[in-house]
Amino acid sequence: MLAFISENNILHSKRLCRSLYVWRMPPLVGFEILTERNTLFIKEDIKSNWQKQRIDDSDNYYSKKVITY
Repeated sequence: MLAFISENNILHSKRLCRSLYVWRMPPLVGFEILTERNTLFIKEDIKSNWQKQRIDDSDNYYSKKVITY
């Protein structure tokens, strides 16, 4: 599941749910993973991806900004 989250750049739990549906994961397997198997760990992994993306976005913003005086 962690590889799936990383490879598909999952940044929100809603996107994970939709992605599992699109990838045609058997409904009971996907539901079981999302509700019963280390969901706190999965949530924190998604949250860390989201935070990293925000940092990367802000770094790109500031590196492109030209400072003039």
